[in-house]
Amino acid sequence: MGKSKKDKSKSALKVPSQTASQVLHDFFLQTPTILAILKGPEYIYQFANPAYLELIGDDNPIGKPLLEAVPEIKGQSFIKLLDNVYNTGEAITKKEMPVKVDKVKGKHEQFYLNFTFQALTNDKGETEGILVFAYNVTELVLARKKLEANALMIRNIYMNAPAAICTFKGPTHIYELINPAYEKLFDKRDLVGKPFLEALPELKGQGVDKILDNIYNTGEIFTSTEIPVNLARADNVDPELRYFNTTMQPIYNEEDKIIGVVNFGYDVTEQIMARKLIEASEKRFSNILTQSLMSIGILKGRDMIVSFANEPLLATWGKGEKIIGKPLLEVMPEIEDQGFSQLLQQVYTTGVPYYGYEIKVNLIRNGKEEPVYYNFVYQPYTEVDNSVTGITILATEVTEQVLAKKQIEASEKQFRIFADSIQNLAWIANDEGRIYWYNQRWYDYTGTTFEEMDGWGWEKVHHPDHVKKVVAFVKEAWGKKVAFELTFPLLRYDGEYRWFLTRAYPVKNSNGNIERWIGTSTDITEQKYFTEELEKKVNERTEELQATNRTLELANAELKSFSYVASHDLKEPLRKIQAYSRRIIEIENFSEKTQDYFNRIISAGERMQNLLDSLLDFSRVNSTELIFEPCDLNTLVEESKEDLQISITEREATIEYKNLPVIMGVRIQISQVITNLLDNSIKYSRPEIKPRIEITSSIIGGKTIKHTSVNKQKKYYAINFADNGIGFEQEYSNKIFELFQRLHFKNEYSGTGIGLAIVKKIVSNHNGFIIAKGKLNKGSTFTIYIPTE
Repeated sequence: MGKSKKDKSKSALKVPSQTASQVLHDFFLQTPTILAILKGPEYIYQFANPAYLELIGDDNPIGKPLLEAVPEIKGQSFIKLLDNVYNTGEAITKKEMPVKVDKVKGKHEQFYLNFTFQALTNDKGETEGILVFAYNVTELVLARKKLEANALMIRNIYMNAPAAICTFKGPTHIYELINPAYEKLFDKRDLVGKPFLEALPELKGQGVDKILDNIYNTGEIFTSTEIPVNLARADNVDPELRYFNTTMQPIYNEEDKIIGVVNFGYDVTEQIMARKLIEASEKRFSNILTQSLMSIGILKGRDMIVSFANEPLLATWGKGEKIIGKPLLEVMPEIEDQGFSQLLQQVYTTGVPYYGYEIKVNLIRNGKEEPVYYNFVYQPYTEVDNSVTGITILATEVTEQVLAKKQIEASEKQFRIFADSIQNLAWIANDEGRIYWYNQRWYDYTGTTFEEMDGWGWEKVHHPDHVKKVVAFVKEAWGKKVAFELTFPLLRYDGEYRWFLTRAYPVKNSNGNIERWIGTSTDITEQKYFTEELEKKVNERTEELQATNRTLELANAELKSFSYVASHDLKEPLRKIQAYSRRIIEIENFSEKTQDYFNRIISAGERMQNLLDSLLDFSRVNSTELIFEPCDLNTLVEESKEDLQISITEREATIEYKNLPVIMGVRIQISQVITNLLDNSIKYSRPEIKPRIEITSSIIGGKTIKHTSVNKQKKYYAINFADNGIGFEQEYSNKIFELFQRLHFKNEYSGTGIGLAIVKKIVSNHNGFIIAKGKLNKGSTFTIYIPTE
């Protein structure tokens, strides 16, 4: 606090032998990463490393505006992106961005870049220029187009850059410098100038301050992977658990005194399970190479001494760390006669990188020779004076992809041989529907050549009455990107048209995009004629059935008329007979015999009325609209108990149940089933004991049920109504469900013989069935089975 800008400059980071800026400058010149600094709104080149110059094909663009040095990018999206970064100050990162550059005048070359445009600001926070940080991923993108599986590996190479960096000053660890990547971790929290725990109080007690103290006091470097930290990304928000790969090391002044700590970190929360452990390194920027999933190595001098090799490179070579410091040909003599030594010397001598794609190398790994395939770059390793002092190797093993591609090529060859041998006509089209291959059967049938059929030439062999409809159909089908089929006549070489069924199937890549269409055409002429004849007979039969349905409609109308008569014209006379008979008994003084006759008339009328009511109930079972809804059987049982309250009280009946299911059904019909079964059990109870009815339920599989109506693939609700009534002989278990069937005389037990028939009909409406079991004078059990779905 209180220091002038001049005072602050004195606290810049220093190292024992070189300044931080010199180290960065050396790194920028030597790295294969593409780097440039553009100043002002015209983007004048202030700095461009050799990799950048190689990209644009210009040896000295320094001092030139961007569009003057590279005019061909005018109109490409890079200018808008640069303007956006310059105007907003917000960094932009893009992956696999296409760019065309004139490396040779008048000839555009297509490149793909992973890049970051980072605003460069002055002390006032004003944007003065832009830092361009990019990787040339052209070869990787082109390789991915052929081998999709390789894309994931290549994209992962660029997941980590750039690192989040900050510096702390003094024993209280005051934030002195934070780069944009670090600042982005905390959204707009004010960190600079504050002690560590004051700026990030949520880190108190998490041990980070202890680590900083130890580094400041002892000079020991701290490196850790997947370190958990509860961190608030903004003020006044709850901390969240994040994971970091981090390296912290001391900053020395010219007297070798520790004056602060520098922190290099990567937020690996999302990639925590995909990262390999990072080995500690005293060089601040060696982590970039060490953490890369790409195989990276550095060979120094003409003898190609292995000075650096990361874990992926050691693994793919099948070597250990013992190769460090030894000549390449000493540790890998098997490559000497394979041309790689000459390539390395060529790059070392000329300074021109060499790119290899799917190059085969015979390596000795695990004691045996095996072929390995690589995509790789031999990049000259240059010093500050642009002198080449070694080679940087960037490689990705693609053995699996290459072998898979070879297998695919072999499979496609076998497919074409197979396609030429089948009886069907076959073809292959591109993703837009342009046919570029036919099997031999096509040419044999049509008598044409490929030149005649190429593209949309197949229209020539279609019937003129059908071709427009077929073309319109397939053009629409290509756009839907799903399999399709259609029928049409095709012209044979002898002038005859025959009917074919064509089926087309899309072949998609791993991203779900269609690569091509495969189609077959089958001669269905005989089947079509047979189908036409069959349709003719079906139409005739349909007309007969329609005539029968008109007859059935008349019968149904008569039944409706009967139902009306039964419910109105018959019930009213019965009601009057009973009413007048009761009235006569009340006002006239008859003999006991005459009164008995009138009571018999009243009783007969009641039975007749009950019979009509039951018949109407039975007829309504089929006429009721079947609207299925959730039916809670517990609720319906309670409603039935209320309806039967008088008979339950008179007989002192007990009805027990619990935890009955909720089923899908027609509520009024299910309610009638429960009422009829309860009424049946009370009605046919034994006079010497009180009726007791127990309702239970379970779910059982259809395979365990023995019944002709069961669906073995379904599950059923089994609902049991068990009573202690008069029961019945088991031989009558089916008869009791028939209309008007009674096992007792009407003077013994009342009833119409229709109640159980109604139950059976309703259960059948629900795709179920009912089973009755009984023992004479022991009771009976009625089990309803209704599908759970």
